[in-house]
Amino acid sequence: MTPDNNLTESLDLASAPCEDCAPTTRWERRDLTPTSEAWLGTCDVCSSMQVLALGVPDEEIEDPLAFFLLGVPRFEPAPSRPAWQRFYALTSGAPYFLRWSFETTTCESCRASATVGARIFSPNWRRSLSLCLNCGHTIVETTLNVINAATTCLTGKQWAPPDPAVKTLRETVIETYRRWVAYQEWGPRLTDEDSRP
Repeated sequence: MTPDNNLTESLDLASAPCEDCAPTTRWERRDLTPTSEAWLGTCDVCSSMQVLALGVPDEEIEDPLAFFLLGVPRFEPAPSRPAWQRFYALTSGAPYFLRWSFETTTCESCRASATVGARIFSPNWRRSLSLCLNCGHTIVETTLNVINAATTCLTGKQWAPPDPAVKTLRETVIETYRRWVAYQEWGPRLTDEDSRP
């Protein structure tokens, strides 16, 4: 099979739907070497990941994200991931289900094309979150929900101990989830009590 046929076959596979969640998988492409490439698929519904690559059987790729970033299959148990990759994996799934999406821009710190972003809204502010999965560089932009409010921006990449940007990123995601859980638990009760005569 010629390299062109391999590339065509890879693109055909990359356009196939997620096995678990049908058409809800988003695909990102990355060159591994001048002659090989990888595709990372992330399901918008369940955040499961799968990776497709030329010349590497799927069963040898135990960690799709690590393969997409590093380009090597894991034949041994993978070493522990950096804190920012663990945070991304944790918040992508239950119970947080944060809808991260890959950004088209490269990381301003390491120049890798592995940056994800998300937006979170509250009654008082809205935040844009940006996280590089390669180096952990974090950007948190906050805009207050008032007329002509200026946007404040925190940047950093120190995860232990966390710098202000990383701390704000973590607190934003976790506190938003906690507020949502509290509302789900207490909101209906308050409504029922208010409606009583």
